[in-house]
Amino acid sequence: MKSLHFSKKEWSFLVIAGFMLLIAFIFDNQILNFIIENRISTLNIFMIPLSYIGSLIAVSIITTILFILYKKYNNLKKLWITLFSIVIITYVLKFVIHRARPLVETLIQTSGYSFPSGHATAVFSVLPLLDKEFPRLKYVWIIFAFLVLFSRVYLGVHYPSDVIAGAILGYLTGNLIIYIQDRNLTIYGKYE
Repeated sequence: MKSLHFSKKEWSFLVIAGFMLLIAFIFDNQILNFIIENRISTLNIFMIPLSYIGSLIAVSIITTILFILYKKYNNLKKLWITLFSIVIITYVLKFVIHRARPLVETLIQTSGYSFPSGHATAVFSVLPLLDKEFPRLKYVWIIFAFLVLFSRVYLGVHYPSDVIAGAILGYLTGNLIIYIQDRNLTIYGKYE
């Protein structure tokens, strides 16, 4: 039976991300305040649209178009199950944890709870599938994903721990969906 496993690079990412999450929880306010106090007005023009492009809806549209353009129809199901799953997981966690948004000057309007970041879960949840189907695109997407994470903190709508936890959650969920689908199981545990 095939088991869920990670490569050395993936383990390295998860260990580093876990360590960063721990540091972020300890220094969330200090990191956030440092970023807010050192905003550059010309960077605002870039960060605001970047944040919107990293939203769940935009990520869903971009990746769906990519899979259709390259005729990867067989993996559209995995993509959509991943994105649907991440919405449920993220909003259940937001509801259960109830972490308020940072009390800083924000550059965009947002509502709801802060932990975990929905943008972070979205951009990182599709990474395992993009890595599998478009390995050359992986590094471009990683850069884009990290810029989205930074934009959410820069704009003042998330703590660093929100985006790091969202990235870890998204990445693990994306890998789990691929594993389940590759074993010819549906999300409910029945054979297709």
